[in-house]
Amino acid sequence: MVYVNQAFCKVTGYAKGEAEGRNCKFLQGPETEPEAIDMIRSRLSRGQDCHVRITNYRKNGDKFTNLLSMR
Repeated sequence: MVYVNQAFCKVTGYAKGEAEGRNCKFLQGPETEPEAIDMIRSRLSRGQDCHVRITNYRKNGDKFTNLLSMR
């Protein structure tokens, strides 16, 4: 993660310093959908936009639905 805004911190419970510079895999957990991960990897490797719904986890372990869009 190159940049983390205040909304990210509020939703996930991670401070900027805990998230910036890390791979976003730290948000994944037991119920994170493998299909969503595969789609993200595939689209990134081809340089394509990606829009996916994925289950992520907050710092305290609570799960949340992430509507992820990458351009």
